[in-house]
Amino acid sequence: MNVEAEQTVTGRWRLERVDPADLLKRTPGMDRVMLAFIEEGLRHERLGHVETVREADGEMLVAGGQHDARIDCAMLARRVELDTTTIMRGKVYPRLDFYAEGDRRVFSLTGL
Repeated sequence: MNVEAEQTVTGRWRLERVDPADLLKRTPGMDRVMLAFIEEGLRHERLGHVETVREADGEMLVAGGQHDARIDCAMLARRVELDTTTIMRGKVYPRLDFYAEGDRRVFSLTGL
């Protein structure tokens, strides 16, 4: 994957020429993650290992031992940003923010 990044502020980068579906398909190789969905004041978080990610019937199916999630491909993202500003006990928790049109963050993926 050939990704270009533009730093917008300290610790945040806008990822250029990145396919959001391709990013999600890479999560099974990661350790635990938090997948957080945000919609009209409602937040749902999915914690744990991602075992499989596949595309079917216009949706990305993100599955793991603790929880499964379905993401409408039309909602995936118009823009993806990397945020490395969250630091707790000396550890950086990198987060990918997936934005829809109008700068509305649809969901985030945080490495734990």
